[in-house]
Amino acid sequence: MGLLQVKDRPDLVKDDVTKAVLNTDATALDAYRRRREAQREVKTMCQEIDDIKNDIADIKSLLREIINNRIGD
Repeated sequence: MGLLQVKDRPDLVKDDVTKAVLNTDATALDAYRRRREAQREVKTMCQEIDDIKNDIADIKSLLREIINNRIGD
């Protein structure tokens, strides 16, 4: 197996067996991993916010029901 340099792209090599193009830029890989982790964190936070919104809506509904039951008595 050998890796061939991609013309005009010092950060890329091509596997001569599988023909896969590989990025050898470790800095770019680290940046990608940081972005991916940040996206996961944002997704988790958005889900947590949605859960809180639903909980608040449930609480408001229960409070309205309690108030309506008290008024009806």
